[in-house]
Amino acid sequence: MKFCRFCGKQLGDDEVCDCEESKKAAEAAQAQGEAGAETSSVIDNEKDSVKLDVSGVVEKAKSHKDLLIKIGCGVAVVILLLILKSLFSSSYKTPINNIVSAINKGTKADYLTLYNAGLPKNLAKLNKEIYTTFDEDRLEDKDDDVKDAFEELKDKYSKVKIKFVYDSKEKLSKTELNEFKDDLEEGDFEDITDMIDDIEEELDDKGEDIADMLDISESDLKKVVKDYIKYLKTFKKIKITAGYKVRGQYVLKNGGDEINKTDKITMYIVKLNGDWVILTTKNGEKFRFDSDKKSYDKCRFLHDYINIFFENAAAPNLF
Repeated sequence: MKFCRFCGKQLGDDEVCDCEESKKAAEAAQAQGEAGAETSSVIDNEKDSVKLDVSGVVEKAKSHKDLLIKIGCGVAVVILLLILKSLFSSSYKTPINNIVSAINKGTKADYLTLYNAGLPKNLAKLNKEIYTTFDEDRLEDKDDDVKDAFEELKDKYSKVKIKFVYDSKEKLSKTELNEFKDDLEEGDFEDITDMIDDIEEELDDKGEDIADMLDISESDLKKVVKDYIKYLKTFKKIKITAGYKVRGQYVLKNGGDEINKTDKITMYIVKLNGDWVILTTKNGEKFRFDSDKKSYDKCRFLHDYINIFFENAAAPNLF
């Protein structure tokens, strides 16, 4: 049994009330039909509730649900990409890529950008501090030399770019990694505690004289030495956790035309205390561009910057 909710008239199961209020409600419901908001004007006593047609609302809810799912998937993809980036942004290719990027800055590069390109960030920062404190005038001269050399190269080859072409790579065994670790512990970082003690003692005894000789303030000297010692202390415990033997060559191009390339050499790239470094090359090899090519006189200066890192990738020379 049902009744009109406006006038209270008893109605049959399929009967619609013809009172004015019901008619108005029906017209309003029809006008809003496209929005799915049509509302019945009858009360069902058996269920004691107002009947509502919610099909439009359900469709909208489904639409919003789909949108939320898409947004959620998008967020998940972004998070995954960030995780992958953090996992793979650093690899055995990192120091080589950094060298290539630094060289390809061309005239926008400076000496320290090139000098530090293949080194770990903490050593690059220390090298910059050492140069800017102890040898700023010479650093300016080196910057001028770098700019002049790149300008000369760009004048001849306006679209010049360099890249490294990999010939092969071989993962180093645990035994080989331990051999490199032993070489460092018995070489550059042997008796590192004694080395630090000697530096601190020298600074205490002759700090003023050393500062005068270098024409810097004693406070600047102490700051650099303090940072140098802080860096050395990170090698009290040496960890080499991964490494590769990589063979390849640098290729210099002007647009699509190859203008010069180096010989292929073999490098040993290791993850040293968390940073990838080019530790050495096989048999002390050095990269050399082809001197028989006409472009050689324009690009020979790149030898120095490509070959900086092979013997002292971890230990800087303070003075």
